[in-house]
Amino acid sequence: FTESGAPVPHASVSGVASSGPSVILLSVRPIVSGSFDGGRTWTTVLTTETLAQGVVDLGYTTATQGVAIVGTYRSSGLLLGGLFITRDGGHTWSTVSFSGG
Repeated sequence: FTESGAPVPHASVSGVASSGPSVILLSVRPIVSGSFDGGRTWTTVLTTETLAQGVVDLGYTTATQGVAIVGTYRSSGLLLGGLFITRDGGHTWSTVSFSGG
């Protein structure tokens, strides 16, 4: 392997997702960083509410739609906290709301 582009912006990564050869998302609690130019540059695309929250699952369902499942780590275990969705390939994210029935 040879290094290409900028260094990965995190020392340890908990999740990786890609929708194609030039798009990479990396999650490190509580941040998701994205590169849309094959790793040459990186930007923070999602920040969860607190440091205790972390992205526990990250992935794409299509080339433009992706999801991030957020959980809070407690001494008693993992408490799932929310779902975020992107519809523009990972550039912007919004919270998915659920209503009880």
